[in-house]
Amino acid sequence: MSKKNRGSRKNSHFQNIERAPYELTHLIRQLPSSLSKLSKSNADTRKIAEAAANHARNASDTVLFGLEAIGKLIFIANANDDHELDRGSMADLGALITHLAVEAQAMQQTDSDLRFALSERTLKVVGGKA
Repeated sequence: MSKKNRGSRKNSHFQNIERAPYELTHLIRQLPSSLSKLSKSNADTRKIAEAAANHARNASDTVLFGLEAIGKLIFIANANDDHELDRGSMADLGALITHLAVEAQAMQQTDSDLRFALSERTLKVVGGKA
């Protein structure tokens, strides 16, 4: 779990923070097909988008903090003369870390896109009030 979970306890759509990727997918399915339509959405849809953005950020943080911890463990394991990691395990770790880094990037982009769509500036421009 990430070191700092972002979100609001007041948002009924922000639940199960330990299952952020699953919750994010569920929430995104409830949003309009185009984020630009959020400007015309009701308050509940905006809360869904806010919860999705929070889950995206939390998922990204969890992956990044986990990658950092794995990196530290690999560094320590490499310095251990009593035991070596086999090449297959190192290749598997490399593939996992690469995949998780790409997942974290996708979560960061999702968070950014949702927060931009929810921003007051975007709502004024898209909603025709600028």
